[in-house]
Amino acid sequence: MKLDIPVSIVLVTQFLIGSALAQSVIQGVTSTATSEWTADWVGAAVNLTNNSGLSSPYDVTATHAPSTDAAGQWHNNVGFDPNPIVNFDLGGSFDLEAIYIWNGNQTFATNRGVQQFDVWVSTDDGATWLLALDDATLTQSPGDTSVSAQYFDLTGFNGVTQVEIEPVSNYGDAYTGLSEVMFTRVSGPPFEEYITTTWGLSGDDADPDFDYDGDGLANAIEFVLGSDPTTESAAFSPITTIDPAYLVFSFRRNAKAAADSPVVEYGSTLSGWVPAQAEVDGVIVEEEADFFGAGIDRVTVRIPRSLESGSKLFARLAVDVAISP
Repeated sequence: MKLDIPVSIVLVTQFLIGSALAQSVIQGVTSTATSEWTADWVGAAVNLTNNSGLSSPYDVTATHAPSTDAAGQWHNNVGFDPNPIVNFDLGGSFDLEAIYIWNGNQTFATNRGVQQFDVWVSTDDGATWLLALDDATLTQSPGDTSVSAQYFDLTGFNGVTQVEIEPVSNYGDAYTGLSEVMFTRVSGPPFEEYITTTWGLSGDDADPDFDYDGDGLANAIEFVLGSDPTTESAAFSPITTIDPAYLVFSFRRNAKAAADSPVVEYGSTLSGWVPAQAEVDGVIVEEEADFFGAGIDRVTVRIPRSLESGSKLFARLAVDVAISP
């Protein structure tokens, strides 16, 4: 049985223009206030961004539990500052999508919840401010059951570093309070998030077909493999082996790249490639989730050697990654 099949790993990248943008919760936000009730952690401003009281963290669909004493919530110290302002440092510069607010939900003081409020945004760490929401309204909380977040659109406010909520009125109490606040940002397709946000590449350096580090792996392939596009290394390259029955092509797959459908293709020449599909022409595809660690799967494709022509069989990894228009 001949085993000297010419095997070639050809790594191909193309890109598609995508129009859909996703939103994701901004994590690591810190919150302070001009006034807070800080008996231990009760009523402290930090509670607005630490997920305390939520049914699940960093989840805009989560509910916030009621509290008799503002534990896990914030309200002002009326004797010190009856007209508080809450500041949120986003920890970076973000194109905002929305703000989600869980109103104050004290069991015996639901009238402390904010009614009318303004939202201000800053793109220069608080040096200047722009009014984003004017006299927006929050619904009063029930006090005896968990509450959901209320959504307010902030699209169009880009490069934001800080946000302030300025309560204008509440539901009739001397104190004013909120339970939790989250912000979502507009994010690009997964490839752009990986190359730009994770590894800091931008402009032409972030093009899918560009090999920034010169290791023979284009940026889009580095994304698929979950490798570092800024450091030259072939350690994570796909591996091919042959046995009497199959050409075996194995590669790492970043779970975030699965939506872009990376595929192994084969052929007996370097043109006319055929996608390797499980159970088609005897092809076997095996996927092992998190084989190389969390979020990095191993995909092994076995291509029957009976598909060779002229004792030749080639394989390549191809991907079309979506990018923003």
